[in-house]
Amino acid sequence: MKTIRELAKQQLDLMEEIRYLANINMVTCGNCGTILLHDMKPFNEDNKITCFGCKSEMELSDCPDYWYEGCIENSEFDEPKTISSYIDADDVIRIAMSLGMNPDVDVIEEVLRRYGSEINNDPTATWELIVENLLYNHVDLKETEDWNCIECGTKQGRHDQYFDGVCEVCHSDMENIKKKDEIEVILINMFDRIGIETPSNYEDIVQFVFEDVCETADPINWNDNDVVIGFRRWIELK
Repeated sequence: MKTIRELAKQQLDLMEEIRYLANINMVTCGNCGTILLHDMKPFNEDNKITCFGCKSEMELSDCPDYWYEGCIENSEFDEPKTISSYIDADDVIRIAMSLGMNPDVDVIEEVLRRYGSEINNDPTATWELIVENLLYNHVDLKETEDWNCIECGTKQGRHDQYFDGVCEVCHSDMENIKKKDEIEVILINMFDRIGIETPSNYEDIVQFVFEDVCETADPINWNDNDVVIGFRRWIELK
């Protein structure tokens, strides 16, 4: 049987075929969320759309694509998680380290002892969350010592954020680089789709759109449509 994500990928592929063959796209109303169909037009043509649900007229850029590249990675397409009835000491240590904790043997054994009853109390929770709550709520822990970031080498305190050995500043820089690279790919694909060559001021466009997405879009669930809106704002300012 196919997974939820595989079935969603089939829908995305069908939507791509519709866009290619019929030049029609599917979006959600930016005001009420109604699903709408519209003709795909160049940026320099009238791109207003009127929703039949709320009768609002708005710019098409204000209506997110219903299916878009990358959407199948969203958590809504994850398989339902089943909680594990068995964990061992290594599981407890791994969760504790991610929280900046250094539990001793007595603490680990206490968490393992209480784990089974906590499953019965909240069968919808994940095993990681149960272990985390046990570590926080039921035992006194020794804190970890100071550590050095593996990227910049800066010494970090025991209370500083920890991202697999990377400090918070370096982690943020790495995430921004990754985000900007993804925005570049989306822009290039958009230029190809609308039939224009890469502009001479391409780097300026990328930087503007990157900053616009960072300032206005959801920091986690931003998507292709946010990039299109950013590009449209850049055009309107010129």
